[in-house]
Amino acid sequence: MVSSGGGANFLTGLQFAALFYQGGGQWTNEDYTQATYNSQPGVQAAEYLAHLVKDLGVKTVESDAEINAFQQQSNGMVMSGIWESSRYIDALGDDLGVAPVPQIFGPGDWGGSHDLGVSTNTQGDQRAGAYYFIDWFSAHSLDFAKAGQIPARNAVLESSELTGATEGVLGVVAKAAPLAQDVRFLPNIPGGGDLLFLEHGAGEASTLVINGTKTAQQALDDSANYFTQVLQDNKEKYGY
Repeated sequence: MVSSGGGANFLTGLQFAALFYQGGGQWTNEDYTQATYNSQPGVQAAEYLAHLVKDLGVKTVESDAEINAFQQQSNGMVMSGIWESSRYIDALGDDLGVAPVPQIFGPGDWGGSHDLGVSTNTQGDQRAGAYYFIDWFSAHSLDFAKAGQIPARNAVLESSELTGATEGVLGVVAKAAPLAQDVRFLPNIPGGGDLLFLEHGAGEASTLVINGTKTAQQALDDSANYFTQVLQDNKEKYGY
């Protein structure tokens, strides 16, 4: 269990988010003026992570130590991102197995993405060219999958080239791809990802709970109060 290090907010945050979604949690209220992840699903998620350490003896490590240990075959399992597939295959070969995120509280998992956008001041041929490139990139995202990412385009996701893959990185992606049906994303607003990953976010709050520094309710209350002000400031600044 990651409890410290430069990547702790991200890595612990991913596990918190998956459990939070499984419990039915919502990051904010409907108009994005209040952070609401200090709710019962949030407390439940953070307490479960702490339970693994306090009651079941899961070791705490600095960020990326869990990845290195799995790669070196001294960990039997790691909850990790699909983008780590190539290094695991290099280390474990055919011994590498892939399984869905455990449904502790129900279906659901965190999902992130790479985004391609067009700025509002791009016009004419440049705008048309940008649209063409985005469409081309999405249509050819099987190549993206070979690098360890799950395609977003259904035609690629459901293609025989992907669904029939059994070896290499593409084979791992094929096994993990069905999880895309249950993923949820952070709020699509300015700073939406900050609620989980930045300083004072839910990822940091979870590490405090794991380390026994704060109770789950206290850590998430402090975090949600901080980001409620951030949400209100952002809403005024960006006008959404």
